[in-house]
Amino acid sequence: MLPALKLASRILDEPQILTYIKGALKKSLTQINDDEAANKAGQPLYTFSNEPLKDWTSEEIWHTLWTLRECITFRFSAHLPYGCMAMCGGGDTGSMIAIGAHSAKITLSNQFFGVFRRKLKASQFSKPWNPGTHDESAVLRSQFAFAVTLVHEVMHALWLTSNPAYVQHYAPTNPSQWVNRLEPFYRDGRMNELGACWETHVFGGNIHMLGYPHGAIMPYGLTTVPFPGTWEFYPSVINRGNPRKWGHGWQTTYPIQMKHIRKMFTNEMWDEVQRYGIKRLRRERKLGYRSYVDSKYPALAAGKAVSGQAPSPTSSVDSKEGEEDHQGVVRREPPTATEGNSFVIVS
Repeated sequence: MLPALKLASRILDEPQILTYIKGALKKSLTQINDDEAANKAGQPLYTFSNEPLKDWTSEEIWHTLWTLRECITFRFSAHLPYGCMAMCGGGDTGSMIAIGAHSAKITLSNQFFGVFRRKLKASQFSKPWNPGTHDESAVLRSQFAFAVTLVHEVMHALWLTSNPAYVQHYAPTNPSQWVNRLEPFYRDGRMNELGACWETHVFGGNIHMLGYPHGAIMPYGLTTVPFPGTWEFYPSVINRGNPRKWGHGWQTTYPIQMKHIRKMFTNEMWDEVQRYGIKRLRRERKLGYRSYVDSKYPALAAGKAVSGQAPSPTSSVDSKEGEEDHQGVVRREPPTATEGNSFVIVS
């Protein structure tokens, strides 16, 4: 577990990543002009972008992260929903960061303990395949996924501990109640999920395991899934419309090479990040897996805005719809393709 904790600390130590945190915690955020989404949420909704660090603001962000240790609790549980590796919720005390805000409680899957103690071996859960599951490589994948999961949940904890609950007034027949402020949308995206948006911003997509079983045991590999991509539902977020109406007719996921995961734990990688930027943390796009959403929703051209909503790019940058050949392979000089395939391979 120690390598994962060190990697999570290194991620939060990177100034180019702190610009995301500074943007999310900025006062005040920009309100979104979307009545339908606001009515669904029952409160105003906001958006944010990365904010450059300056001397005093950098110190302020560091102080917030340092104080977070006083108002966050970690625990492990065997009773998380199926396939869920972690959850973040309100704690039992007040926050040390903002008066009126809650502390945070992060619950992690106790499968991680079994993997790190070598009691749960990935080869015991995998199907027969070539070249087969290498247990130590699977442990390294779990270490990487654990580090990413920790930072993902810390993003939620930062919002929860930095934003006081407020009294929401209803009609005279209904009592007022205290409610938590909903997380903001990153760059006016379609879903407001700070952890998932952070993963996509840094790694080019959410880190997911390939195949089954879901959880901390990762026998086959890891991949990046675009967020929100073609998701139509995601727990505890506000969805601002169907993906097809945002120009998201398909999405492409890309496996992460083991040499890239291994490099995450080296000084070489972080020296490159400081020199060339955080895009060095993204995987190479050599071979991908493409899926289309339900065709009953007519797609708009990429970048064409829906009434009341901002333009959104397609979910696969540098990838074009319908460019796969009859075998489902996309090449750099794409021939005429068919869109009829439900799932296709992208190179």
